[in-house]
Amino acid sequence: MNAHREVPFPAPSHWIDGRPVEGSGPLFDVVNPADESVIASVHEGTAEDVDKAVDTALAAFPG
Repeated sequence: MNAHREVPFPAPSHWIDGRPVEGSGPLFDVVNPADESVIASVHEGTAEDVDKAVDTALAAFPG
């Protein structure tokens, strides 16, 4: 049985516009592939989250 370990910092789901952003979808576990322990739980991204990321990226690289 794998024990859930707390991370010592907020684990953002995404980075948008250079800032950590918590996704707005349901939570899912992030699993360490070395020992299959759960190291964090984060929110999935939604279509709205993707739109924000794309809009920000487009604004960063105009024309």
